[in-house]
Amino acid sequence: MAVRDGVVAAIDDHIDTRTALRWADVAGAMVVPGLTDLHVHAYPGATYWGIDVSPPSLASGVTTVVDAGSAGAYSFAGLAPLLRGGRVRAKAFLNIAAGGLASPYGELLSPVAADVEAAVRVANANRDLIVGFKIRASPNTVGAQAAAALAAVRRAADATGLAIMVHVSEAPPDLALVLDHLGPGDVLTHCFTPYDNCVVAADGLPRPEVLRALDRGVRLDVGHGSGSFSFPAAEAWTRSGAAPAIISTDLHKRSVLGPAFDMCTVMTKMLTAGSSLEQVMRGATSAPAEVIGRDAVLAVGGPADIAVVDLVPESQRLWDSRGVERQASARLRCRLTVCRGGLEFVAPGMQVVGV
Repeated sequence: MAVRDGVVAAIDDHIDTRTALRWADVAGAMVVPGLTDLHVHAYPGATYWGIDVSPPSLASGVTTVVDAGSAGAYSFAGLAPLLRGGRVRAKAFLNIAAGGLASPYGELLSPVAADVEAAVRVANANRDLIVGFKIRASPNTVGAQAAAALAAVRRAADATGLAIMVHVSEAPPDLALVLDHLGPGDVLTHCFTPYDNCVVAADGLPRPEVLRALDRGVRLDVGHGSGSFSFPAAEAWTRSGAAPAIISTDLHKRSVLGPAFDMCTVMTKMLTAGSSLEQVMRGATSAPAEVIGRDAVLAVGGPADIAVVDLVPESQRLWDSRGVERQASARLRCRLTVCRGGLEFVAPGMQVVGV
């Protein structure tokens, strides 16, 4: 594969390395479209959770990130230039809470916090960046306003034709109420939460209301974070044979320190929970890309967003949000990342001739 001027210039059985300014031998690795992380928090300085997500993302082969509601209508003007000017490609879900996530919790506890008119206006003015609306539906974020806030985010989505991403953890609101507000293309994130609203019931089987939601086109998203991933839940879901979830990190200032760490770690966890390698790769490439209206392909003339990823046969200790441990027999590791045609990450020990 050859890259020139930000696009894939050639894909062939053999390309003479003497024609290249730089080249690398990646024999034995997977060369895939740059990964898409559907759930990060990329608004440092203005929000409690925000960080510069570029370094851990690029080191995991991620070339596109989607900020999951860090900014609301009143604060999106500050996030927009960060998304447009970052090292990775970026989109965003706009928080239906007009102030976004300046505080760690409580953004929708006031009945006037959800400003639908402002959300619609800002979304329509930033169609190049905003792919939908975000709401955190848990007791410490929305409380008694849950039904009204869910109705508000539904109105904003219907008015713009954009998707909804809903964060769940503890109840209330109950998962059934949340799902009643979701339709085709909408996303339920933190699907394997260790709390009440997990997609797996106490009997270890997928909840019927979740399966009905999947049938009408709702998507599930891992959204690992620091407190939102359960190994037993992910394992039970995988055993059931139900549709695989999109794989995302929910990278923020806590989760980047563990237990999420980065995309390769979360992908390794889903492999360890029983997903196939193909399911994991689709969950980090084509599945999230579809949510934001993109194709995840490598083709001549297409964008040169490329991840070179190895499945390394070595043991790794992993743990979930409640400290439940698993021992992985193999782990995914990024060797090289190209974003917009630029070489953005080279793993230690990886040789790139010409650098």
